[in-house]
Amino acid sequence: MLLTRTQKALRVLDIGVGDGWLPSQLLTLANRNIPQIDQFTGVDSTGEALAIAKSNAALAIPTKNQFWHQADMREYMQHCKLNTFDIIYSSYTIHHLDNSEENGKPALLRDIYRCLSANSLFLWADVYNNIPSRTRNETMQLWYEERFSQYQGLTDEEKQHVWDHVREFDMPEELEIMKTMMLRVGFVDVKVCFDDGFYSVVLKGTKKE
Repeated sequence: MLLTRTQKALRVLDIGVGDGWLPSQLLTLANRNIPQIDQFTGVDSTGEALAIAKSNAALAIPTKNQFWHQADMREYMQHCKLNTFDIIYSSYTIHHLDNSEENGKPALLRDIYRCLSANSLFLWADVYNNIPSRTRNETMQLWYEERFSQYQGLTDEEKQHVWDHVREFDMPEELEIMKTMMLRVGFVDVKVCFDDGFYSVVLKGTKKE
């Protein structure tokens, strides 16, 4: 429904595209309902994931206007030109940044805003801390007890590898802080599109003229 609001050919960027499964589903839907999707760009720091993403996207939207970049998301966005994209989407990636103004989430959001065209859309899907009074360590422990320890199909060694990554790199924010960060860089109509009440949230914001 968000994509049906525009009639122009859309240029879409996915920051932290991973294996491309989720954007491939979105592109399939968009290609079915909005044939004027013109360009898709995927950015990820892992070459192996990008190779899979290319295959998934090729099945979703048969166009040559697909561009893939193996790069750190901060570095890529810093060099992104003004008004390059109409939709920027990021899922479960931005939480790896801290909240420092110079190199963290606020800095990335400023670059995202700059790179969007007028009347464009930013979608931010990520993990979050749903209880403001809870510390990061307390959040990590609850995640482990409620989610990671119950993963099916993973060996104990694989579970430990995932958990070690989460404890070292995940820096979830409170929902209100995420919304405030978006508002501070200029986004309007910042709203929650999805909230599971515990772990995942999707925010959207609009860049006006």
